[in-house]
Amino acid sequence: MRLRTRLECVRSSRRVSGAYQDGAREFAGRRLRLVGRLSRVAEWLARTTALDFKQLSVAEPSRPAAEPPVPKIFEYV
Repeated sequence: MRLRTRLECVRSSRRVSGAYQDGAREFAGRRLRLVGRLSRVAEWLARTTALDFKQLSVAEPSRPAAEPPVPKIFEYV
């Protein structure tokens, strides 16, 4: 014997199951747009970060950290 609970009635209703399908289609469309937008943002961020690092490395060559600057106290005037 099956009890007709409200949940069983709602799941078996054609109108409600159609609404669920419409919602799933809408979500899938939104998800695709969101994934596309996020991938474009990630590509842009990777490009700009790479350019920033390239500009930093070209602008000023770095000196090794173990080599301290030579003091000018031994220069003759």
